[in-house]
Amino acid sequence: MQRSRHIALFLRYLPIGGIQRIFVRLANEFVARGHQVELIVAKGKGALASELDERVKLVDLGHQRVWTVLPALAKHLRESNPDVLLSAEAPANLVAIWAKILLLGRLRVVISVRSNMTQYARGGETWYAGIIPFLINACYPFADRVITVSRGVLENLAEISPKAASKGVVIYNPVVDESLKSKMSEPLEDPWFVGSDVPIIISVGRLTLQKNYDLLLRAFARLRKEREARLVIIGDGNQRAQLEAEVTRLGLQECVLLPGFKPNPYPYMSRAALFVMSSDYEGFGSVLVEAMACGCPIVSTDCPSGPREILEDGRWGDLVPVRDEEALAHAMERALTRKHDRNALRARASDFSVATGVERYLNVLFPGADHRSNLNTE
Repeated sequence: MQRSRHIALFLRYLPIGGIQRIFVRLANEFVARGHQVELIVAKGKGALASELDERVKLVDLGHQRVWTVLPALAKHLRESNPDVLLSAEAPANLVAIWAKILLLGRLRVVISVRSNMTQYARGGETWYAGIIPFLINACYPFADRVITVSRGVLENLAEISPKAASKGVVIYNPVVDESLKSKMSEPLEDPWFVGSDVPIIISVGRLTLQKNYDLLLRAFARLRKEREARLVIIGDGNQRAQLEAEVTRLGLQECVLLPGFKPNPYPYMSRAALFVMSSDYEGFGSVLVEAMACGCPIVSTDCPSGPREILEDGRWGDLVPVRDEEALAHAMERALTRKHDRNALRARASDFSVATGVERYLNVLFPGADHRSNLNTE
């Protein structure tokens, strides 16, 4: 049997978010396969800490800013001596690499790139966004391996740092497991979804500029001129007030709902007529896989990166140009009109299973080992 390894994962913190959910899922799956696992955060345990397997050690280094955590992280890694450190997001990736340098290269570091970093830098939502490509080019080549969540992200990384990209491998996010399937079957008493034949369009994600829900609202307003429909946008974020004002400006108060964050959005997805993603850019777009797993038809912007790969060039859902309000409205109209094979969508979603994704991660963390022999079947 393959021996147990000590795996450390490093994130800034654990709020409810896509990246954090993936890392919690990885930590839980690693420990289920018999490995010793710790999840290190720069600050605070966060809302997702409650979803960690009790066998995963959660280490809070107590720093409000990830940029100041380097000495504490290096000290902890020197003492705990993991076999490998896996990190995600640009700030944490950079700090993980600097820790490797401080430890004189004695630590294997694998970083995960989960977004189009050129688009991220242009977005400028943080003070350091603009210098991230320079730091990536200077520092990412020191990582032992680089995991990207889509081919598009790897291609973008190659434009920024060819040396880092030469160490790259694409691993799609591990999304679909039995818990997702059971969650989608939970009861839903929302009156919009029960006892009404009005088609409901749904979107799920953080209310941020990147997701461009303004575009979705304007396209939906166009759609409403042609047919009756309702729109539900599940999520919360710093654009909530602006989006609520836009709903009022467009006169959509009676047919648009912004219910906030829902810990389990899958019953909504499984009952919706259509799922729409209107993002300007993504790294992968796990929410599209989740929607397909729920059997929900899809329309998405053809944004960098992920949707085109997930939907196989439009085979599994319509792709429309980024920021094209008219094209998005027409695509929603077409999708609501035609019939869809929901079972086929669920079958496509199974290509992004947790079991397959976790095994691929382990193959990168520990090349050459047979990790299936570690599986805990209890």
